[in-house]
Amino acid sequence: MSEPRLVDVAKRAGVSVGTVSRVINGVPEVTPELRTRVEAAIDELGYRPNSLARSFRRQRSSALALVIPDVTAPFFAELAKHIEAAALKLNYTLLLGNAMCSREETGLTDVDGTMMRPSTRRSARVFR
Repeated sequence: MSEPRLVDVAKRAGVSVGTVSRVINGVPEVTPELRTRVEAAIDELGYRPNSLARSFRRQRSSALALVIPDVTAPFFAELAKHIEAAALKLNYTLLLGNAMCSREETGLTDVDGTMMRPSTRRSARVFR
């Protein structure tokens, strides 16, 4: 069976797609009764918003990139772990890349922000 869509939730709850969207986005002008019906339909169907579609519509990826010199080095692995925990608290996904190549070469370009730790003094000058 395919993933449930917004229209499936709307049909199950007996409301419009717009009402489902307002509930998902936390718009306060939805009556408690409708909100309860929509939330029940979401739970019953196991609906999850499509993050790619949401990113496209909002023109934000909700993703951050971290580029570090060596993901296998204990210091940088620990750093990445803590940055990821902080990002998750803010509802961001963290993408990780090695600094062996440029940001474009890592494929980490379609993100809301990039954190880089230069690996050499020469590359540090580039980021000043």
